[in-house]
Amino acid sequence: MPAKLVADLKGLHKEHIFVPPKVDESILNAAREHLGDTSGKSAEQEPMRQPWILQWAPWASAAACLMLILFLTFPGGKQNSSLTRDAAPRQPFPSPAIVATKISPKDINKDGQVDILDAFALANRLETGAVPEDQWDMNGDGQVNQADVDEISAVAVKLEPGDRL
Repeated sequence: MPAKLVADLKGLHKEHIFVPPKVDESILNAAREHLGDTSGKSAEQEPMRQPWILQWAPWASAAACLMLILFLTFPGGKQNSSLTRDAAPRQPFPSPAIVATKISPKDINKDGQVDILDAFALANRLETGAVPEDQWDMNGDGQVNQADVDEISAVAVKLEPGDRL
């Protein structure tokens, strides 16, 4: 930079300009009116306001925690009490397969539905030499063998009219 410019810029700060307090106050009041601050307080006197999200965040998190606790504590609505007729406790969220009204004799693994897993379970039991049970005789020939596995497989993959692949 040129030396004269540097000297002039340094000289600007050496000169002190006196502003009377009344003029300073009127400029400050005009700035407050322009910015919408009618309180007349200076920035040092007024406490800093928090954004609304910070004011409500603790209450919102407390409400969310309370809802989570209630959801985990009361998952099924009515709870079992000692006065109910059932001695066994209820499962809070039964799976749809367990809600079956009647379990088929072809449901070897007792999961509430007859599928290829039942045929596999029977084939596995026959292969491992498990003692056959009478209800495993699916075709009624008096023997538990591969024909019974085939019977369950046929039921498991059977399509009803209107079903699609």
